Amino acid sequence: MPEDWESYTYSPGYERAHSKTESNDRSSTEDCLVLICCGLYDLLRGILLLLPDLMLEEVMDKLIQPEALIVLVNHSSPLIQQGVMKLLDAYFSRAVKEQKEKFLKNHGFSLLANQLYIHQGSQGLLECFLEMLFGRPVGLEEDLDLEEMENISPFRKRCIIPVLGLIENSLYENSLVHNILCMLLQLLNACPKLADILLDHGLLYVLFNTLSTLNGMENGSSGSQYFRIIEDLITLLGFMQTSKMRRTQEMAVALQFRVLQSAIEFIKTTSNQEPQKLSSSVNPPSSPHHAIYQKRKSIAGRRRFSLAQTDSLLMRMRSVASDELNQMMQRRMSQENPYSCHKKSFQKDILKLMMDGIKISLGSTGRGGAPHQQWRRILWSCRDTFRVQIGRLLVHTLSPALPLTDRKEALEFVFDPRHLDILKESLSPGLEHGPKLSLYLYEMLHDHKDSLTKDEQNAVGVFMTSLKLCGHRCIPPNAPHKQDLLKAIKDEKFKYEAEEKTSKVAWEKKMANTQRNLIQRLDGKSKDISKIAADITQNVSLRQGMERKKVIQHIRGLYKTDLSASRHWQELVQQLTHDRAVWYDQTTYPTSWQLDPTEGPNRERRRLQRCYLTIPNKYLLKDRRKSEVKAALSFLFEDKTHSSFSSTVKDKATSEPIRFTRRCISVAPSRETAGELLLGKSGMYFVEDNAADAHDNQSLHGETEAPSFSWTYEEIKEVHKRWWQLRDNAVEIFLTNGRTLLLAFDNTKFRDDVYHNILTSDLPNLLEHGNITALTQLWGSGQISNFEYLTHLNKHAGRSFNDLMQYPVFPFILRDYTSETLDLQEPNIYRNLSKPIAVQSKEKEDRYVDNYRYLEEEYKKGIREDDPMPPVQPYHYGSHYSNSGTVLHFLVRMPPFTKMFLAYQG
Repeated sequence: MPEDWESYTYSPGYERAHSKTESNDRSSTEDCLVLICCGLYDLLRGILLLLPDLMLEEVMDKLIQPEALIVLVNHSSPLIQQGVMKLLDAYFSRAVKEQKEKFLKNHGFSLLANQLYIHQGSQGLLECFLEMLFGRPVGLEEDLDLEEMENISPFRKRCIIPVLGLIENSLYENSLVHNILCMLLQLLNACPKLADILLDHGLLYVLFNTLSTLNGMENGSSGSQYFRIIEDLITLLGFMQTSKMRRTQEMAVALQFRVLQSAIEFIKTTSNQEPQKLSSSVNPPSSPHHAIYQKRKSIAGRRRFSLAQTDSLLMRMRSVASDELNQMMQRRMSQENPYSCHKKSFQKDILKLMMDGIKISLGSTGRGGAPHQQWRRILWSCRDTFRVQIGRLLVHTLSPALPLTDRKEALEFVFDPRHLDILKESLSPGLEHGPKLSLYLYEMLHDHKDSLTKDEQNAVGVFMTSLKLCGHRCIPPNAPHKQDLLKAIKDEKFKYEAEEKTSKVAWEKKMANTQRNLIQRLDGKSKDISKIAADITQNVSLRQGMERKKVIQHIRGLYKTDLSASRHWQELVQQLTHDRAVWYDQTTYPTSWQLDPTEGPNRERRRLQRCYLTIPNKYLLKDRRKSEVKAALSFLFEDKTHSSFSSTVKDKATSEPIRFTRRCISVAPSRETAGELLLGKSGMYFVEDNAADAHDNQSLHGETEAPSFSWTYEEIKEVHKRWWQLRDNAVEIFLTNGRTLLLAFDNTKFRDDVYHNILTSDLPNLLEHGNITALTQLWGSGQISNFEYLTHLNKHAGRSFNDLMQYPVFPFILRDYTSETLDLQEPNIYRNLSKPIAVQSKEKEDRYVDNYRYLEEEYKKGIREDDPMPPVQPYHYGSHYSNSGTVLHFLVRMPPFTKMFLAYQG
């Protein structure tokens, strides 16, 4: 299974950049892996639900940890998300009180919502949360028995919190977001506690972020405690007014008016009910669009019981936003300004409300007490505020700074039979409301008479008459415009605008402070949750690392067991099937021989070992051809020896502290294996990058040595610096068992670091090898033979049996290759050792000298500093006297070089 399987998703519509065939194959692989993971989650869930209570202690919070499930739910595949949530549901069903409290303390449900917010929602995931809430599978098309809410535990009710993470990212599918909102609406209507829970966990944040997303604004704010709902709604809507989009600003203002209207209507509705009826009935929203909701398909069916008193405001608040969105869409189609519509509606409603309050105070005068009816009592208690605010509202609506159409709306005030009494109560002399109203009415009647209807002119006259009866002086409508009067009207207009600007600045400052406090309050909670999320992620990552380590150790243990059994079988087969053993089989026993890489004294390689000749029959003589022969019980060792040995090397390397590592290449006659050299406390290890590829390469060229190997410091006899591929970047290690290792590094510095680290280790068997003069004296005195002396010279010259390009060479001694007999005492049969073999004759020497001189002259003629292709520097010889092809030519009849030669020649 690939290491990145967790990034696979079940996504049929995902566009991939690969070719069609590769894309189909990858998609099938990904989908299969997702289904396998889902099956494992489902299996764990079933086991957890059926597990005996006595075994729960060993499983809960040890094998199945809710923190890990929170991390795992962050997956783009809906199937994986559902599998994780169902397993978490099973965990909750078996968890004890302390475990649930710990999950809540860590804000587990909020973390789940944050994880799901990253991905798009799905219907299956929504049904998972319904199942967690009700404790049984629930479909969206199924009628919910909301009476079950009474029996749901407080912890289970919090399982609905993660649904908040699905709303905003479900906008791509209208039916899904509609179902989510309808489900929340029905559940909130059924359970007041759910409303408190969701508001406390950011319901307002989600709703306004969703609204902002629909209107192209990405910033939002969040909800707060239950008793601050209205304040936070106004604050959040005020924050949305800072949007650069005009539509968003208008919607925010309109919703603020609607929130205030809904709050006032709620207070009035609940106050007019008798206390004993509050718990058994509730008035539906008075919105003209409420009937729309009755026509929509609802997942909850008909409501089976009513709301409690404390939840009525929440129901009204929830209906406001949806009502307003419907009205916004209708007005958008007709290009109607929602801001002006709601402003007029709000002004009418608030003026009527304050007038009713003044009427109640007038009616109760002299009776010595407040009204008995609750709503009337509330209005009566606000009478002082109403007296001041009515005058301010009338002055505002009649101001010449406003459009004439808005000013006409204020004339409806005089149609109330008791408007005169209300004016007497409201027009305070200290606030100068009366003179302002007189001036504004005169300006309206004098300057806009043609724009007013007969009834509106009469209304202005009645208004002015009422002001006179209240003791305020009014300018006659027929009076001509005087200079001082025009100046007074103009000054009043400027004064009004200045006061409006000052009030607006003060209001904006107050709202900014409120918004800042709200956001700071939410930021504190967000930081707490973020810290917990970081801690959980870190802990889960550590646990995942520990689990991976356990898996790796388990796999290594299996490899070690397999290797031990394989080696044991090999020993038994070798002991019982050789040519003198009891089960010798001539047909399966190897009959060929190959050179063993082990060196004897004087670096001689004389040892041969039995082998199966794998050369194709077409290269063999007819009497030597035979069918392919396999060793006895070979099926036990196929494709296992090298990979198992490599895993053993890795296991040994990780069993002790490693003090130095470096990337390198292990060079052998038949292969170049990339890997890593590890220097441990007691030995050195070379671990290849890919055991399978290395094994295939060895099988191809007849190599019998494993690519990974290890040795102790006691086995090291000599260490020499070497060249490889014309670069001074390699080191050759000679071991006491006769084996040699040639390791090439990226550059000279890396090689020198390794060389220094090896020599500074404890090497008890290291030999001195740098004194070539002493070696020559030994040869000259006859203490070592010519062969031994030449072998040592090859070693000190950097030649190695591991590199065919630098294979050891021996000089030509004879000169006479034509005579039938040779007299070894005759000096003329020997070559001139003072000159290279290529220039033993005068003719050849002159030819090479002439060639060098010609190249030298051409080089001097053609060399220029700006020449992009300078001439080749002069040389005597155009090729090396020894290379891999030459070596394999001379060793072609000695396996394993035979197969190397065939591979070299293609």
